[in-house]
Amino acid sequence: MLLLLPSSFAFSESEHRQNETFPVKLFTQASKDWKLEDALLSFEKEHIVLRMPKNESQTLLIAYSEIKSVEYSHSKTRRSLSVPMALAANVFALPLLLNGVENHWLTLRSETNPTFLSLDKSNYQSVLAAFEANAGRKVAGWNIASAAVVR
Repeated sequence: MLLLLPSSFAFSESEHRQNETFPVKLFTQASKDWKLEDALLSFEKEHIVLRMPKNESQTLLIAYSEIKSVEYSHSKTRRSLSVPMALAANVFALPLLLNGVENHWLTLRSETNPTFLSLDKSNYQSVLAAFEANAGRKVAGWNIASAAVVR
């Protein structure tokens, strides 16, 4: 019985990784402009699924075999603060408002069109690890050691 427990635990862990869903923002082109749409990213056996919660009929499937490359990038920018907001903020809140904003980007280049995702700062490492585990390929620009140093 003890010998079966570790193998069954490993099986349930891999199943959980495939069924996990991550909130992301998908860049879509609307006429000449780009807009951000909320999406739910999940990894299935053969493809990535991007579901739009506001429009359930709009689902994007990307087969792992169609993906040519995957790139991760990270940037930190200052939060823009208007004069009225700065005047309204008290001395204690001002440092919080002036903190930088972290942006985490994932670009999937496929045979058809590139897909641009904005990842949440609280789970971007989980998304990247899940992608590498399910797609079986490395994400350019990211590794666990460098991610630990950046924070």
